[in-house]
Amino acid sequence: MTSEMQPPEAIAGPSLIGIRKRNSVAFVQAVFDAYRDGQLFAVLDDDAVLPRLDGYSARSIIDPGPGGGWFEGKLAPRRTDDPAQIVFTSGTEGEPKAIVISYRALADTVDRLNGVMQVDGSIREYVGVPVTYSFGLGRCRAVATVGGKFFIPQHGFDPLEIRDMLRSGEINALSAVPALLRLLLKEPNVLQGHGAALKWLEIGSQYMSRREKEQVKALFPNAVIVQHYGLTEASRSTFLVISETAGEGLESVGRPVGQVEVRTRDDGRIQLRGPHLATGRILDGDIVPIADEDGWLTTGDNGHFAGGMLSFDGRADDVINSGGIKVDPAQLEGEVLQALGLKGGLAIARIPDERRGEGFFVGLQKSAGCEPDQAAEAVHDALRRRDIAAGSSVRAQYVDQIPTTVTGKVRRHALAELYSPSVPAAPSPAAGLPGVRGLYAKMFELAEVPDTASFQDLGGDSLNYVEMSIALESELGALPQNWDVLPVARLAEMEGAASPKPATMETGIFLRAFAITCVVGTHSGIAILGGGTFLLFFLIGYNLARFKAPALLEGKVLSSLVPYTKTLIIPYFILAVLFMAYRREFQLDTLLLYTNLTELRLTQIFPFWFVQVLVQCLALTGLLLLIPQVRAIAKREPWRFAFGLTAILVGIWAIFPAIWDTDHLRNLVPQRYIALLWLGWCCFAAQTTRQKLMALALGLTFAFIDSGVSRRSAWIALGVVATLYVPMIPVPRSLRSAIQYVSAATFTIFALNGILAWGISMVFERVFGQSWSPITFGLTFIGCLIGYEAIRRIELLKPVIPRLLRRSDSRKGKDFPGRIAGSAESPVP
Repeated sequence: MTSEMQPPEAIAGPSLIGIRKRNSVAFVQAVFDAYRDGQLFAVLDDDAVLPRLDGYSARSIIDPGPGGGWFEGKLAPRRTDDPAQIVFTSGTEGEPKAIVISYRALADTVDRLNGVMQVDGSIREYVGVPVTYSFGLGRCRAVATVGGKFFIPQHGFDPLEIRDMLRSGEINALSAVPALLRLLLKEPNVLQGHGAALKWLEIGSQYMSRREKEQVKALFPNAVIVQHYGLTEASRSTFLVISETAGEGLESVGRPVGQVEVRTRDDGRIQLRGPHLATGRILDGDIVPIADEDGWLTTGDNGHFAGGMLSFDGRADDVINSGGIKVDPAQLEGEVLQALGLKGGLAIARIPDERRGEGFFVGLQKSAGCEPDQAAEAVHDALRRRDIAAGSSVRAQYVDQIPTTVTGKVRRHALAELYSPSVPAAPSPAAGLPGVRGLYAKMFELAEVPDTASFQDLGGDSLNYVEMSIALESELGALPQNWDVLPVARLAEMEGAASPKPATMETGIFLRAFAITCVVGTHSGIAILGGGTFLLFFLIGYNLARFKAPALLEGKVLSSLVPYTKTLIIPYFILAVLFMAYRREFQLDTLLLYTNLTELRLTQIFPFWFVQVLVQCLALTGLLLLIPQVRAIAKREPWRFAFGLTAILVGIWAIFPAIWDTDHLRNLVPQRYIALLWLGWCCFAAQTTRQKLMALALGLTFAFIDSGVSRRSAWIALGVVATLYVPMIPVPRSLRSAIQYVSAATFTIFALNGILAWGISMVFERVFGQSWSPITFGLTFIGCLIGYEAIRRIELLKPVIPRLLRRSDSRKGKDFPGRIAGSAESPVP
């Protein structure tokens, strides 16, 4: 997270900060930190500066940086009239409006939304809309208020990712605009029936037909499905509970809830009133109310009531809503005319678009001296500057005359009526093109598909990327890595290609490599699969029973456990000393391996809590097995001992919070992880069907007690099920050696990855002003493997060192006549 200083105003009192728009976990964290601290903030585009607001001094602008993943944290709403945030929205004149929203308005929206959707703390939502916009950020507040979790996708709405996360039970809620849901409606088989696992769905305020809403109900039969109508200035003014509505009511956008009031004027304009309204807009440093003296806000939308339900009749102005991003056509026209060097003869209006809800019709007079293809490309360029990849929703055609009023204003509704869908934007695709080429021809409306062209070369955008991903997976059976940059000919070669017969390896080896890879990803800022440490602790216990139990049960505790710790302890102490020297701070708790029991220095990198907790767990295990009576029971009844001890440890962890609440330590404590370690031992000891079922039940019990239904519990369940029932796993032969190598390096990677990831990220932040998680991940992994190889080579050299020294002594004996090599009379150095 970086910040840039804004020249401060010479005003005492409260301050205003900026937060750059980033669809990331860090963005939400920065916003929630501001809510918690009562800090007024403005959400800013990359080139925007803080607005002037009288009574507030401008402070820094924060750039939270990119990075999707899970967010888990409780948000306690404030309910005061103090300004909470400033957001920008575009009006019909195309100029950004700075809207000030109070804490009370935000809280009222969350209260009504959660009440209508009946959400609870079990919600795990895939936020399929950018969290930098009112809809997405509102979802984050709603979920966090009830103590749920939400997932921000790294690359935006992805039906394949949604399907996989529904199938695995990672998510049970979704938020999306209609333009994105249409992707699922177009290819309903993508979800493969897993839509039934969805419990909650909120849909944005773009128009959806009754038929589309009925299709959504069929796709998610068990979900509470709610569509809202609202504005940035008046979020979620009405709600339509689609899952409880039938017939003509589905054509509406529902009714107001709580203290919100909605009415329509005689001219059809929708008016809103209630505690959810924004405080006002900023003009010349002052907050100017957006509502009239009676509290009514007149919107730019038309509507009517039927049966007590509000129907949305379209925007009264001409703003084009492309996939949830609003564009003023007049402003867009001006940019395009300037780019093309035209003085007129070109105008833009909104038209329906299957993928994005609304598209861009470019009407062009032949007298303007410009070709439709040139005009369309100029529109695309202007839209890209707004972060809109409009794809095929831009249609440019010749018109006889651009309709205008007597004062010269474009009559955009009349212009849109001149659009002819029958006029192709490009040559029709060749009939009968097979396979991949046919998919590309249809997507990009091409007569021929060049063999060397890739998806990106052909102008693919974020929305048809999703469609092509689905189509290619269906065509090829699996989606090739980086398919969007592969030539069409290369993709065509994969059609019907037989996959190589996979090799097999022990599941434990694969899981170790997988888990440590996820750990490195988490420390590098890629936290989609965070929680791999749980699986590693489980596998340590499993391997401890597998390889060290005989020696431990004979009382050889030190010789058995020291090898498990030395590859962690040695680099730990080296890095700890270097770190303390860097900070010029002596940390006794770090050196004595108990920082996790006192205070987590989360902002200081140290301690590597997992090293400390692992050493503590192994020490406790060793102390227990030093007792002869305990070892005797373990040797006589290995299964009963392992199961009984694990059950006791699970019980201790279940009741321990009542004795000592360790939430402030993030529960990184030995009483938790020793139960997990012994669960691995228990699973190894289970041999019969009955014993495996008992171990499975105990494992799932621990997972639920510890983490409920979550990613952590999924990691635990994965380890238990895999070790009990899946001893071998198929892997591609080309990856087998690499997986085994990473698995062997697990402890070294464990010890090094945290400090390496931190150091690399810090360098990137200082040199480039931002961190790149994938690059950090790659460099961290490479650095850890180099460290592992160096340690391994030192170990390999140990047996050779004495011989090298003897040879050196022998040569020295020849060089110095007064010394006889190997003689008892040789001088002592």
